[in-house]
Amino acid sequence: MQLIRWLFSVLYEDYAEHPELARFRRYLKEISWMLYDQNAEIQLLRDEINAIIKDLQGFGNGNQVFDVTDLHRVHVPGRKLPRSLKKKIDRLKRMIRQYNKDLIDAHTIAQFPDQSRVCSRWFARRPGLYENGRFEPTGESKMYYEHPPHADTCTLRDMGCHDLLTEFFINNYEAVSERFRKKSEGDADPDAPTREGIKLSIIEAVSNIIACTYISLIFTASIAILFCLEKTRNRIVVAGILGIILLLSILLLAPSVKRSEVVAIIAGYFAIAAVFIGTSDHEGR
Repeated sequence: MQLIRWLFSVLYEDYAEHPELARFRRYLKEISWMLYDQNAEIQLLRDEINAIIKDLQGFGNGNQVFDVTDLHRVHVPGRKLPRSLKKKIDRLKRMIRQYNKDLIDAHTIAQFPDQSRVCSRWFARRPGLYENGRFEPTGESKMYYEHPPHADTCTLRDMGCHDLLTEFFINNYEAVSERFRKKSEGDADPDAPTREGIKLSIIEAVSNIIACTYISLIFTASIAILFCLEKTRNRIVVAGILGIILLLSILLLAPSVKRSEVVAIIAGYFAIAAVFIGTSDHEGR
């Protein structure tokens, strides 16, 4: 029992430090049912009110009001509604307000981010969360907490989109962390689970360094190759090939870059390459 206490406390501490690790149910199926049920109750009450209003007499110019939205207090004799009608109208207003609040909540919940596959794998592999096909913290079926993430679940924070290099490191973090793992010393409780592995921020930093170095090498190699070629036609062909390599590299290493930004980068690269080729060709003559 002591191990369970430690396990859950460490789990919630991880949630507090990394909200993207947490996974919760949306209950959108039940919320949709609730909204439709509220809507049906609103319509029934509105029909009751309309039936009462239809029998009311004494409105201006002898006109009868057939719908609750046609009823204004200024048109009621003495500006006082029958007590029973007033109660029903007040109840209708409360029901509509509650319906709108629930609808806003449903929209907010539906916009919560889906848990990333990386965090989903971490969640599914965490020891002690599952017992006899049940999710221990809630006792419900583990189907909502397995990998890949269930469609009716969400997380508290979006990890964002990672490039292929970062995804490769993250997906293989267990093998990488084996080389850097350090055993904690002086644990207060020998049964308490320890946190091991490499932080995501470190993996992202390493990936950024590798990506920036790679792009720098591409530009350097482009200048060197174009400088070594003598014929202008060969330079143009090679510049086109290097431009395609640069384009693919950007798409692979920076997937969040917008299309307009990619076009601007490639246009700038070819503009510089054209100037370099033209200048080198002119000097060669």
